[in-house]
Amino acid sequence: MSLKNVYKTASGAFGVDGYSFKQKNLLKRLDKLDNKGICQGLCLCHAGMAKQGIKFKGGGETGMHSLFEYANHAQQHFETMGNPDDLNGVTAMYNHLSRNFHLRIKTIREFSCAPGEVANMTQWAWGRAPGYFQILLPNHVVSFHLGDGVNYFDPNYGMSEFNTFNLFENFMGFYHTHPDFLTAYGLGHPMPSPRPVFVVGLE
Repeated sequence: MSLKNVYKTASGAFGVDGYSFKQKNLLKRLDKLDNKGICQGLCLCHAGMAKQGIKFKGGGETGMHSLFEYANHAQQHFETMGNPDDLNGVTAMYNHLSRNFHLRIKTIREFSCAPGEVANMTQWAWGRAPGYFQILLPNHVVSFHLGDGVNYFDPNYGMSEFNTFNLFENFMGFYHTHPDFLTAYGLGHPMPSPRPVFVVGLE
């Protein structure tokens, strides 16, 4: 099973709505945008647009180009801070970003790459809801919002919505612990990577 199919299976089993999204395919159609690490910019875009009440959803070439310009702007700010692998560095990076995208850092915690940490990070975020959360994996970033419902975004595959936190927990327990997910996003399988995973809460 490909990771795309793992995502679709998890989203279909536990989610109620969503749309597909493939950053690499769209980047091929858009000019003058840097695709290096744009997942970080898109996840910040996912949070920033939600805070402003804007539906994070593509629709036609023009709308998608505008979305990617916004995400690319976000990514440029990330790159001014480098790609820190420590708590202080990540905190400094998000403090820098908050001045540009109508967000501010509320909380942050470091986790390990062990699959068992997925339940811990999900519960940790729930205890700090509502908010906009970014998960910084070793070589990818995903985003989710906790509020009346839950909205999850993986820039490689799309967005999914969940009616309850328990359904979101089930989704995370399936998708984020799947061997294909662990391998593709640098968490390590069968042995976990020693690199950290950071969860950043924004408001």
